[in-house]
Amino acid sequence: MVLVQTKIVFHVDELNKWPEVLSNVTNVLMDLAQHDDHHIQMVVVANGDGIMGYLIPSINDQISELAKTVEFHACHNSMVSHGLNSARIPSGVHIVPVGVIDLASLQDNGYRYLKP
Repeated sequence: MVLVQTKIVFHVDELNKWPEVLSNVTNVLMDLAQHDDHHIQMVVVANGDGIMGYLIPSINDQISELAKTVEFHACHNSMVSHGLNSARIPSGVHIVPVGVIDLASLQDNGYRYLKP
């Protein structure tokens, strides 16, 4: 059996896109559970107004569950521009200095960019 490896980065820069992103991530994980020949790495990068999603309890509940298999990143620059400090970001979310550089770096490392 050949193991297929895929890397995906989801970009969230609008608050109203969080439900769609989380649905996409969940759908990928459900499909992955049915295919033992596939390995997927996923990262969700939030910047701009999307950073505010980390303050919504229902989103945080889903992130807590998904963080076992998905990485979540928060842009520090967006946090500053929206008046957020690291204490307000859920534990397990990795704070990156600049979200757009994080997105570019992930793409340089083979991640496929998806934006709902």
